Amino acid sequence: NVNSKLHFADHAPAAGLPVPRAEVYSKKAIREREADPFFSGLPGGVMVKLLGLAGSRNVFAVDSVADCLDRIVEYDDDVKILLQEKLDTSQWQEMTVDLTITPQEISISNVRQILFAGGKWVGNYISPELEVPDSHKAVLMQVGAYARQQGHVAEEGINCGIDYFVSGDEVIVTEINARWTGGLFPAEFLRRLAITQPAVAFFDMVPGAQS
Repeated sequence: NVNSKLHFADHAPAAGLPVPRAEVYSKKAIREREADPFFSGLPGGVMVKLLGLAGSRNVFAVDSVADCLDRIVEYDDDVKILLQEKLDTSQWQEMTVDLTITPQEISISNVRQILFAGGKWVGNYISPELEVPDSHKAVLMQVGAYARQQGHVAEEGINCGIDYFVSGDEVIVTEINARWTGGLFPAEFLRRLAITQPAVAFFDMVPGAQS
């Protein structure tokens, strides 16, 4: 449950976590126009999140119901689809952290800035200059506590990634990745090798026109 985008969208608000507006529909419900009010209430666009694909390929932005249906045409009618408010990236910066969770404490292992090209995730910017302000840390620790309450904890420590957006002191959490994350290993290598210069990890290939 703690690693499920759908479960998090359903339960995070009740846990007091700051998350984007979100609703879950079946493909059939979207086709039958039940999600129209959600789309009309978010003129800035909607993020669609599906299960089963890796590397953010199951996450994409749409600006209408018709656009959404075009993107999910190959899925069955009963597939569950998370629709989430799209945040304005001119005002919000997307970040990610890895937490280490034990029964006794929750600590931040690393923080990274998310990089995009052509609207897709292409990598992580890692730098010693990236710091987590206290106002952000308080929210991230709250998310870690939520993950621990869901059973994501180990005596030796277990990793939990959090994707979130920041604007000043404000934080909005979009999802939890209760597992080893793609950026954990390069971040740890850089830390253990005492590399102080900034680095980009996992840069994907994208067409030059979209870079």
